[in-house]
Amino acid sequence: MIDGHVAFTSDVNGTGFCAELMRVLTPGTKIKGSIASSGRDYPFEGKVRWAQSGDARLHVVGKMGVQFATIDIAFGPSLQRDFQSSPSK
Repeated sequence: MIDGHVAFTSDVNGTGFCAELMRVLTPGTKIKGSIASSGRDYPFEGKVRWAQSGDARLHVVGKMGVQFATIDIAFGPSLQRDFQSSPSK
């Protein structure tokens, strides 16, 4: 969840993530949200570092990079557990 909107995430790490959604925010925008890992939601505050607009007519989602300003210290170990339990390709 980013400012009350559902977003899909990719490239998640301990410093931030890439969010995929139809309407991206302007770089520099401060945001609040939560990110799920190991069945738990971790609230965070962060800042949009970059954004690439999507195009609804072409069914192309937008993307934006979010850098964490604050997040629960337990998020890092939780993320590592998720990564280790993911099936190999």
